[in-house]
Amino acid sequence: MKDFAKKFKKTVMLLFKLLLFLTAVGIYAGTYKYFYEVPQLMFKDNYAIAGVYLLVFALLSISYHSYRIGILRLRELLYSFSLAVVLSAIVGYCQLSLMLHRFVSVLPLAFCVLCQAAAAALIYMAANWFYLWVSPPRSALAILCDPQDDRRMLRKFLKESKRYHIVASCHGTDPQETIIRAMDQQPLVLLMGHGTPELRSLVIRHCYETNKRLLMVPNVDEIFIHQASLCQIDDIPAFLFRNRQMTSEQQLIKRCFDIVISAAALIILSPLMAVTALFIHFYDGGPVLFRQTRVTKDGREFLLLKFRSMVMNAEKHGAELASQNDSRITPVGRWIRMLRIDELPQLINILKGDMSIVGPRPERPELTEQYSRIYPEFRYRLKVKAGLTGYAQVFGRYNTLFEDKLKLDLLYIQNFSLTFDFYIMISTIKVLFMPSSSEGV
Repeated sequence: MKDFAKKFKKTVMLLFKLLLFLTAVGIYAGTYKYFYEVPQLMFKDNYAIAGVYLLVFALLSISYHSYRIGILRLRELLYSFSLAVVLSAIVGYCQLSLMLHRFVSVLPLAFCVLCQAAAAALIYMAANWFYLWVSPPRSALAILCDPQDDRRMLRKFLKESKRYHIVASCHGTDPQETIIRAMDQQPLVLLMGHGTPELRSLVIRHCYETNKRLLMVPNVDEIFIHQASLCQIDDIPAFLFRNRQMTSEQQLIKRCFDIVISAAALIILSPLMAVTALFIHFYDGGPVLFRQTRVTKDGREFLLLKFRSMVMNAEKHGAELASQNDSRITPVGRWIRMLRIDELPQLINILKGDMSIVGPRPERPELTEQYSRIYPEFRYRLKVKAGLTGYAQVFGRYNTLFEDKLKLDLLYIQNFSLTFDFYIMISTIKVLFMPSSSEGV
C-alpha cells in the first residue's frame, strides 16, 4: 500500500493543494453570496470582486509558500495561509465598500476567515500526515567543517528533523577513506560549512558517482556563478558569467516606484507616525528621531532616520549592536521595534534618493570597514542602493550571522529583477508579525 502511495505522491499532494485553494475560495464565495451580495451591484461587479479576490489570494498564498507541505513546518504553513486569507479579505472588503459607497459589516467576513483557517488546519494535518507517511525523514551523514560553527549549523539542521535524521557524522579533516566510507552508509550527505576545496570536490564527486543526495552550504564564489549561462566556443564548453547590473531602464522604473510608494506610504501612515512620535517624546522628553550615518551605493554616506527606540546617548561608548533583552531599549522602543514602526522615517530617505524600498540594509561606515576586513566580499553589497527591506531581512533575522546575511544580499544582487523586488515586498508583510525576525544578537 505504501509503495503504491509513493508512486502517486505528487498527484495526491497536488490534490491536497487544490483542495486548500478551492476550500478557501468556496468559503469566501458562500459568505459573500449570503451576506454581501446586494441588488445595487450589477452582475459584472460581483464578478469583478470575485476576480480580484482570486488574484490576490492566489498571489499571496503562493508568495508566502502556503503550499510547501512537507517542507515547511505545520505552524508556518498555517500562519502563511491564514495571513493570505486575512489580507485577501481586507482587499475584498475595501473593494466592496468603495463600490457600495458605505462601510459594510465585518462580522461575516471575520467568521469567514476563521472558517477558512480551521478548514485549512484540518487539510494541512491530513496532507502533512500523508507526506510523512510516504516520505519519512532521510537518514543523513553530517560532514562538519568548522569547529567554531558546527554547533550552530547542527542546531539549524536538527530543526528540520521531519526532513532529515542525522544518524552519523564525521569531520572534514578525517582521512578520505573514512569520509568515503561514512558517505557510503547513508542515502543523504549534509556538507556543513565550506571546508577546503579538496573536501568539497571529494564530496561532490563521490555523491555524483554513487547517486546520493547532497545538501551543501554554498560559498560566495558559488553564489556568483550559480546563474552562469552555458555556451560553447567552437568545441569547448564554457560558462558565461555576466556581471549583473541594473539597466538604465530598470534603474528609472525602480526609482519611480520608490518615489510613488514612499510618498503614498508617508501620507497613509502619517497618523501612526504622529502618535508614535508623541509616545516617544512623552516617555523621556528626548528627541523623537534618531539620526545615524550609514553607507549606501558606491560607499556614499548619508544620514539614516529612525524613530528613537533606545535611551538617549545609548552609544556613548561607541557603536554597539542591539542584544537580546537590551537594557538600552525603552518600553516604547520595544513595542515599535517589534512592530517595525521604528523603520518608518526611512521612507523620507527613500523619497530623497538615499535608499530604495528593496535592497541590502545600510550599515554604519565603521561596521562596513570592519566586516570588509573579515569578509572582503562584504563591499559587494555596495553595488546597489541600500533598502528598507531586502532578501536578507525577509529570509534572515536580525541576529543572522553577517556571513549568511552577505550571501543572501549577494543572491538578491545576482538575481535582481523588478518582479523579484515585488516578491520581496509582499514577503515583508509576512515577517512583520514574526517575533523571531527581530531578535537581538
